[in-house]
Amino acid sequence: VAPDTLFGAPSKPKLGSTGFEVAIHARPMRESRGGGHAYVPPKVRAPLHREKHPDEPVARTVVPEQEAFGHLHNILKYELYSDLAETPHGHVLAPGQEGSYTLIKDMFDELAEVFPGPFLHIGADETFELGRGQTKARAEEVGIGKVYLDFLPRISSILKPLNKRIMFWGDIATEHPEMISSLPKNLIVASWEYGAHESYMKWLKPFEGTGMKIFVCPWVGNTSVMVPDYEEAAYNIE
Repeated sequence: VAPDTLFGAPSKPKLGSTGFEVAIHARPMRESRGGGHAYVPPKVRAPLHREKHPDEPVARTVVPEQEAFGHLHNILKYELYSDLAETPHGHVLAPGQEGSYTLIKDMFDELAEVFPGPFLHIGADETFELGRGQTKARAEEVGIGKVYLDFLPRISSILKPLNKRIMFWGDIATEHPEMISSLPKNLIVASWEYGAHESYMKWLKPFEGTGMKIFVCPWVGNTSVMVPDYEEAAYNIE
């Protein structure tokens, strides 16, 4: 569902995207990372909390995704949050900082009030800076995989009072398959890959038999382009 069908168009909609961004007080910015403007919570809350009209063919479930590990440069670039960055003003939260958990809780507490659905997505993909800064010594001691995978249960525990199912991107976990069984069974893996391949078992097999639910999330090829790559996306989805 395109966001303008629910909320009306923002002042600068992002091209080639059916997603949208929501401004929350826990994040120190009002402009989206894509260069457009984020919706304010009241604009989003009203249509999502209304009852489904009898004439609507399907019910909508909007899953909010707020990065809780990587892709956080738009927060960590500020001095206010610089102590929470794995590397100075970088993109990854430092798991060893208690303030990281406070920030995560504040962000998702706000999102849970806006989105009534049963899911919250914590991102956690592409945490490439992990082990290069504040957690370097820890990563050298126990391994980068354990540093990464130990962070996810802590996040899940903090968000448990919200009574939501927690989803995370599975790309980093697949690099450490021997440790995946240590993750909480109530997590949901959102397994994804950029390109089109003959087989996707590389990104699915590590989660088999873990007890976790798996969402298969084909990439639609709309990153850093004006128009999505629909041909590759169609192959990816099939």
